[in-house]
Amino acid sequence: MALLRVAARRERIRLRYTIVKWAESLYLIFLALRIVRDRSTSALPPRDCDKKTYHNVYRDGVLVNVLNPKVSLLMLAIVPQFVHVTHGNVTAQIATLGTLYVMIAGCVLVLIVAAATRTAGLLKRSPLAETILHWGTGTLLFALGARLPLSKGP
Repeated sequence: MALLRVAARRERIRLRYTIVKWAESLYLIFLALRIVRDRSTSALPPRDCDKKTYHNVYRDGVLVNVLNPKVSLLMLAIVPQFVHVTHGNVTAQIATLGTLYVMIAGCVLVLIVAAATRTAGLLKRSPLAETILHWGTGTLLFALGARLPLSKGP
């Protein structure tokens, strides 16, 4: 009887995964078609983006990181293998690793922002580059949406 319950649960999980996978796929394809059809949609930030204050940008970044479960899962998966009870205070080890991660991630993100800012300035001056970016974004989203149903599930 327990084996039947486990098998039924596994099938429900597989069905839910398939439904979510197809929904994600259709959404990516929808976004791709919307980007390609609507010429007013740009991959570049709007001109009024400059009106945001540093406080608003910082708040949005903190919210994205706090609400993103991937960061927490990454920490839970990676940090414990570097923490050893024999090396002293576990809390201090975790705090040190967390601080190191924040410092490295901060440096990397500053470089990414600097590169993106420079690239966006160049792209805004070139209609051809913006057209290529527009079609490239649509094509990439469409390809990801078309490929998603072919991925293996649980």
